[in-house]
Parts: sequence; structure tokens; C-alpha cells
Amino acid sequence: MVDQKASKTIPLLSLALILFVAIIGVMTLFRVPKNLQQAIDDINAAKTYIESSRELLEFQQKRLDSIIITNQNLLQELDTLKLANDSIKRTINDRLKDANWYLNRIKKTIDQLPPRKPINVQ
Repeated sequence: MVDQKASKTIPLLSLALILFVAIIGVMTLFRVPKNLQQAIDDINAAKTYIESSRELLEFQQKRLDSIIITNQNLLQELDTLKLANDSIKRTINDRLKDANWYLNRIKKTIDQLPPRKPINVQ
């Protein structure tokens, strides 16, 4: 009697287990496409973000290249100005030395003059 009950119960339990596994399997299959679609959407969004970032980086690279060229041009112009300033500096120094020499010569000439006598105005 126990064997008959067990023999009837085992197929029912097996059937219940198979149904339970089948239900979970079907639910999983319906959940996977939702998760899969979400993953695809996330990947597409990431791809768009990466492409946008790449475009920004390319723009920044072009901008940096332009700034570097401008900086190099400014350095060349600075070198030219330094040369011009050196020339002007030498010219000014030469003229100041000449003026100093002439002023000292005039002073010596004035010092060699006889002392001034006061003028009597009556």
C-alpha cells in the first residue's frame, strides 16, 4: 500500500517539479529580452557618449594645435622685439655716454674759465 501511494505520488511530484521548472524557464525567457533590450539601449547610449567625447577631444586637439602655433609665433615675435630692444638700448646708451662726455667737457671748459667778477651796477 505504501508502494502504491509512493508510486502514485512520485509521478505527481515529478510533474509538479517539471511544471515549476517550466514556469520559471518561461518567466526567465520573458525577462531576458527586457534585460537584453535594456543592455542594448545602454550600449547604444554609451556608444553615443563615446562618439561625442571623441568629437570633443578632436576639437580640443585642433584648438590646442592652434594655440601652440600662436604661441610659437608669439615667441618668434618676442625674439624679434628683443633684438630691436637691444639695438635701441645700445643706441640710447651710446647717446647717453656721448651726452655725458659732452657735458663733462663743457663742465671742464667752464671750470677753466677765470672766476667771475661781480658786476657793480650803480
